[in-house]
Amino acid sequence: MNENVMPWEQFAAQNAPLTNHPQVQELQRILLESGRDTSALDTVLNQVRDMESFIRQTEASIIDMKAQLETMREIQNHPVKTALQNTVRALETQVVVLCEQLNELRQSIAHGCRDALDAVRDKGLSVLDNLASFFRINPALEAMQRGIQSMMSGCENSIERIVAFDKELQRANTHLDNAGRALVGRQIRETEPQAGGATAVLSAPYRVCLLALAKTQIAVNGMLGGLQRMAEMAQEGRVDNHRSVPLMERLQAAKERALESMTNRVQPERSRSVNHALE
Repeated sequence: MNENVMPWEQFAAQNAPLTNHPQVQELQRILLESGRDTSALDTVLNQVRDMESFIRQTEASIIDMKAQLETMREIQNHPVKTALQNTVRALETQVVVLCEQLNELRQSIAHGCRDALDAVRDKGLSVLDNLASFFRINPALEAMQRGIQSMMSGCENSIERIVAFDKELQRANTHLDNAGRALVGRQIRETEPQAGGATAVLSAPYRVCLLALAKTQIAVNGMLGGLQRMAEMAQEGRVDNHRSVPLMERLQAAKERALESMTNRVQPERSRSVNHALE
């Protein structure tokens, strides 16, 4: 890979939107013309689009991490910089793998559309009643789940290191302040260090990365759950236009609940200084 080209830039240059794929468009046309519901296929395509957007956000946050490590004065001579640099290098490697996995997922979906079209030609339109069976994407999705979880753990560990560094910095500043107070006979301050402005500024790109990864994970989980449920409904003979719309609504509601939960999880500590630094 060209070292001057970021993974997402290379991925985007090599891959047109999945909705532009000829076999995807042909399958959508047949579904519409035969009066069948397209929401299942639309959901798959929309989830892929969301994943692409969130992975792009993840890479942008990694770029911000690198720039910050080179410019933030407080960490230049502290071991925390080395630890964070190691995390950034690991994230850079993992985002390359994530782009490769996304490419495999896209190919699997395109192949699924091709297989569905072949089946229609061989067996007729009735094969589309179990459309989910043509998308053999579970292995690719599960591989993405594992990679995303590893990246999220890296971000969370880095945030913990940053909080610990900030408290250490505050202890040192308090010690210097008390030394000055003692010299002039003033009362020494006894304060418990709290996460402050350094935590807010330094951890910001890691929190952005964590949230983008969480959204990617939600999209992956939503696609897995949706495909499983659609397959179950097809086997039970209950896939029809009246049931598919409520299913999509339930999947969207579940996605929104998961996103709200994850957003709360990655919110910084609500001290005044932290909120001010992030605004």
